[in-house]
Amino acid sequence: MQPMLKRHCRPNCGCALASESATEFVLKVTRACNLTCSGCYEKLGADSMSPRVVDKFIARLSEHCARYPDVKITVVLHGGEPMCFGIRRIEELVSGLYDRIGADRISVKMQSNGTLITPAIARRLYNLDVGVGVSIDGLAPAHNAARPLARVGKSSFDLAMRGFYALKDAGALTKWLCVISPRQDSRGQWLPEVDPVKTTEFLLGLNAPEADFILPHATWNKPPRNPALYAQWLIEAAQVYWGAPSQGCTRIRLFEEMCRLMAGDCVSALFGLGLMREPVFIDTLGRYCLHDSLRI
Repeated sequence: MQPMLKRHCRPNCGCALASESATEFVLKVTRACNLTCSGCYEKLGADSMSPRVVDKFIARLSEHCARYPDVKITVVLHGGEPMCFGIRRIEELVSGLYDRIGADRISVKMQSNGTLITPAIARRLYNLDVGVGVSIDGLAPAHNAARPLARVGKSSFDLAMRGFYALKDAGALTKWLCVISPRQDSRGQWLPEVDPVKTTEFLLGLNAPEADFILPHATWNKPPRNPALYAQWLIEAAQVYWGAPSQGCTRIRLFEEMCRLMAGDCVSALFGLGLMREPVFIDTLGRYCLHDSLRI
């Protein structure tokens, strides 16, 4: 299979970006964002995916689907903040995918900070059959500290919750994602805004279909401040999850995958075990780019 667009990796990098097994494609439709998140690894900017690049992607994906007619494809709209791409352009992109490939062959998802989603936009996304995940980093103080608005004056938490409930009411919500940031005071007590019990109870109370806790990005050169602190936070959060009466309503992927591994399963995409089909990442210029976890 020829590269779908334009390769942007070093030769022989081993990432198999255009492999025959590719079933998930992450489109960085824009580098623009209305938040200035403390843990963001993206190089934000004003540029977005042009109509030419969108058309080229749809054409090459159509060829891929024609070659492998039994493959079910997932396209994830990512950014930046994909809503900065504009709802009309999102509608054109998704409609183009459905028209060229067929709605029965493709599933479209989007990961958003939720702040730009109104009830009207949520209904339009539902009509497009686009499932949306919303990033909510716990309680309001923690979320606002981690995800401040680029323009000061409003709470990003309030706007994110408005978007979350708009999507939920419209039937377009798929999950919440929470980047944890455990911190303790000098006595070894959790700071109130990041308390794992209160945070998990709040998030489970949102009754999303699925959910996940995510660790902040770290490398060997920039390791986490205190790895044991993250472990302790997750242990306390897991105790709440498994003990909650409403636990069956929301599936937290991290904890479910841990349990599957402890039960003897040897394959987990989350923990990098087994032969997995990695997503293909495509940037705003139509170039293949490295998996997000390799770009920090």
